[in-house]
Amino acid sequence: MVKNICRLYLWVFFLGTMLAFSSCQNEQQKNLLSEDAINGSVSEIYSNAVAPLYDYMDKDSLETSDADPLYHVWEYIYQGISLANHSLDFIDDNASLITADQKDRLKAEVRAVRALLYYEAMDKFGRIPVVLSSEESAIYASAKSDSIASFTDVYLSAQSERSEVFQFIFSELQQVLPYLSAQHSGKEGRFSGRITKPVVNYLLAKMALNAEIYTFDDWTKGYKKRPKGRNIDFMVQTADGASLLNDLKASENRSKKLNVWETCIYYCDALAAEGYSLDEDVIFCSTNSRTALPSRTGTPVARFLFRYTDVLLMKSEANIRNGEDGRTELNMVRARQGKPAAHRATLNRILEERLAVLSREDIHRQDLIRFGMFTDAFNLYPYLKGKSSGYITVFPIPQKCIDLNPKLVQNKGYEVEGSSAYKTMRYD
Repeated sequence: MVKNICRLYLWVFFLGTMLAFSSCQNEQQKNLLSEDAINGSVSEIYSNAVAPLYDYMDKDSLETSDADPLYHVWEYIYQGISLANHSLDFIDDNASLITADQKDRLKAEVRAVRALLYYEAMDKFGRIPVVLSSEESAIYASAKSDSIASFTDVYLSAQSERSEVFQFIFSELQQVLPYLSAQHSGKEGRFSGRITKPVVNYLLAKMALNAEIYTFDDWTKGYKKRPKGRNIDFMVQTADGASLLNDLKASENRSKKLNVWETCIYYCDALAAEGYSLDEDVIFCSTNSRTALPSRTGTPVARFLFRYTDVLLMKSEANIRNGEDGRTELNMVRARQGKPAAHRATLNRILEERLAVLSREDIHRQDLIRFGMFTDAFNLYPYLKGKSSGYITVFPIPQKCIDLNPKLVQNKGYEVEGSSAYKTMRYD
């Protein structure tokens, strides 16, 4: 049942990403802050607060004897978030050793990494807790911690609605954007494999493209009930770098209001302005690993590969959904593959192209959900009762997490621990 579905997805996810990252060119050490002249204090703080986050993301697997891969996806994400929260504290504690600008830049990079991890959690699990304190982070650091028994409700957060988590992540990324380096993460050098402005622009474009899904808190009501992209507005900054969000009101000459599709196009165009092309396809790759498969003693962990090919297809799709012509970007991708130009750009053609050229990335589940086809993708399992409602578009909250934090509530469709859907998604 869902067990087989989930196993299939995870194997595709893990195998695909491992193969993808085997070709990433992030061989440079990420232990330098910038090309600017840096003093010993900045370098030391970076080495202790920022570099460990990238080392963590570079892991091939989590060493574990637990047989619950779904729990360890959650564990990997929240251990990284915990590490980021401690890094922010470390920067604050040592702020007297550096300038205010250096502090802002250091914290911006940490917040960007944390936002990326929250993005992964929100996409997989829907309603999740937003943990911003180091104290609360400890509850998610390890299920084996001896200190867990001493935690009280004051340390624990309930889940936020998916739309709230989405707004938090989007705002975080917008806020840190001006403080990040404009260097290309995919090039060899000091910024290789690090989160820079282009990486954040990619994430903002991707989140905008999927905003109809991520702002829909009642996903079990079905695909057709979701909000419409033209009715969802975002504030984006103008060239002067002014405040990005101001109670959803545009500041004069500083920001402008765009719908979902316009926002996606805006951030796609930002990547083009930053010099990206199909000749420099890799925007971000999160690992130095060149191992095709993980160790059999560990559980594979989430990986991130962002490509400019994806950006062009995102822009093409956003144009079409916004009632405009998406042929230019689509045909750029097709030409790169040696295919003839398409005379028409349709959503179906976009999806077909995405399936063909983005096979190495963990995005097909996301694509199928956005196109309203995910619940139809498993026709080999017609006995999955109620799948058309959309409950399988998110995974269940691992029971071990609920045991650690009783404030967590199971996602709809998986509430009964003994139900077939719940048990199969738990990999029992």
